Amino acid sequence: MEWPKKNRIQPRLNIAPLIDCVLLLIIFFMLTSQFVMQPGLKISLPSASTSRPEEGRITISVTREGRIYLEGEEIGEKALLDKLRQRMDTEQRKGVIIKADKEASFGQAVKIMDIGRRAGAECMTIATRTEK
Repeated sequence: MEWPKKNRIQPRLNIAPLIDCVLLLIIFFMLTSQFVMQPGLKISLPSASTSRPEEGRITISVTREGRIYLEGEEIGEKALLDKLRQRMDTEQRKGVIIKADKEASFGQAVKIMDIGRRAGAECMTIATRTEK
């Protein structure tokens, strides 16, 4: 006995709507990635022809308004001395990089260097950008 063959519909996957969705997602992410801003301080470093990158040291930033930041966190002068002393006890390289805005007062940078020396820093570096 032979069974009658039914006309079965073969399932098909229509991928055109899937491609449309993927392309829309790609466009969406490309456009929104343009609007992501990097957090950080706006410091315009002075330029020097002999500058070179330094890594692995404590970073102190000074804005043109004279605000002080230790590793990106705003801090006062008295608290800076205390925090630097704590960090110098744990650091192997007892060095400090000062990133001072080129329009910040020179006196502020010297004051930061003095605080660093009193905290126990053995090496003080002023960050610059390379001339183009």
